[in-house]
Amino acid sequence: MEKTKFTILGMTGSGKTCYMLGMYYEVSAGMNGYTIVADDRDTDHKLAQRYDMLNDKSRGRDRFPQATDQVESFLFNLQYAYEDIMQFEWLDYPGGILDFRNTADESREELVKSVKESSVLMVCIDGSDFCGNNIRSKINKVRRSSGNINRFFSEYMKNSDWLPPIAFVVTKYDLCCHDTNEEEIKDVIEESFPGLFIKNDEDNEKIPFPISIIPVSLGVGIEDDESRGDLEPINIQIPIFYGIWFSLVFKHYEYEAAQKYVSEEIEKLDSQKRDEEDSFFLWRSNDKIRKLRNDIEEGKSILNELKNINRAMEKSRNKLDRELSAINMVYYKGKWGTWNDLEEAK
Repeated sequence: MEKTKFTILGMTGSGKTCYMLGMYYEVSAGMNGYTIVADDRDTDHKLAQRYDMLNDKSRGRDRFPQATDQVESFLFNLQYAYEDIMQFEWLDYPGGILDFRNTADESREELVKSVKESSVLMVCIDGSDFCGNNIRSKINKVRRSSGNINRFFSEYMKNSDWLPPIAFVVTKYDLCCHDTNEEEIKDVIEESFPGLFIKNDEDNEKIPFPISIIPVSLGVGIEDDESRGDLEPINIQIPIFYGIWFSLVFKHYEYEAAQKYVSEEIEKLDSQKRDEEDSFFLWRSNDKIRKLRNDIEEGKSILNELKNINRAMEKSRNKLDRELSAINMVYYKGKWGTWNDLEEAK
């Protein structure tokens, strides 16, 4: 089964861990034909305990997991109709690691390496920063709470050729949904991360992929003063589908390149076989011809397998497209649009 990696960044308290718990247990129960399963029973048991705590309204604020200063890694399988689509590693970095002034070189290098290897980078933004009626105040709050993320981008780009696709995941959206709208959210994030949003730049080689904003919520009232709201996640699956979609696109290009290479090798072998068959000393070439024929048949078998895998990935990608049509905020080549706009432009 194919495997990919997602890196999750966000300051302490931005809701990264709660989002992951809600995502896992919402989709593991089944959603539009999709399921997520943990790679081993120990992980499932660990997440089940955390989820049960999060789902216990009687605990009030104590229902939320404590912030951690450790990197957490989980391995999940995304399935459709109980058939594997892709395995993904979920890497959740503590907010403190983003402060490079107080982070060891080894941890900093590990984080940079993780982002470079990821099919998507998820950046969690606390939805409570969007509460209120003053847009300037909202921009200032997001800038202050995300300053270290901006500094990370600046540091990362010094020695990196490009950033992977980015999903800004606005957590706790139930807190701010009545105080803001999509246009305002775009303006706030655009002004808070100006290096990512360069107008009139259609060929930014360092940011070649779309940047999406995806509001999510664990449930209305779950983040109020008493924290006694029901756990009823909203849009919780979309960031995962977004990451898997891009993973499938990247794998598609890899398999296309492999198909091209195998096809060219088959042509070379076929040319050698014809030369041997036309040889004046055909009686000397029988063994070589037989070997070339076997190599050609083996190459055709490999090529057919590659084509089947590519077709299966394309089928999975098309299914995910329907789910991703819920994304209304996508920035690509200097312009804002929806996911469907992006698909039509390809």
